[in-house]
Amino acid sequence: MEAGRELDALIAEKVMGWRWFRFLNKCYLIPPRNTETGFDPAHVLSHWDGEGKEGTPDLEWTTLSSYPNFRLRHYSTDIAAAWEVVEKVQANGWTFHVDDVGFNNGIEGKWRVLLTEAETGDKHVFADGDTAPHAICLAALKAMSATTKSVSS
Repeated sequence: MEAGRELDALIAEKVMGWRWFRFLNKCYLIPPRNTETGFDPAHVLSHWDGEGKEGTPDLEWTTLSSYPNFRLRHYSTDIAAAWEVVEKVQANGWTFHVDDVGFNNGIEGKWRVLLTEAETGDKHVFADGDTAPHAICLAALKAMSATTKSVSS
């Protein structure tokens, strides 16, 4: 899968704990409650049409631009956003290693991320990407599907 908004949406849903909600014939990814900032989307969602992915996805929040806290991060293209993914995966019991495989092999532009389940060391997943954020996201999706642990919010 290429880096971009589709991958960003998958990361938000499968790794970061965001959920789909319906409003005005569209659907939006909504972040979970943030215990550090106190941000809770519940007050906004009280008048929405409910949870679900029915309708046209609006990943850029063009219809409801007044909610900046709900903006989908650019996980697969922005290293700062990708690092949030690393922290989430580590919090769910995986160790993280990234390598510029292109540099080591004389090829520009390839990155590899290796994730190992920390508790037993039995599970390993890796992914290659054109950039570090891209590889981080691909490996995180593999790790979440390789484990029976649920992602904590």
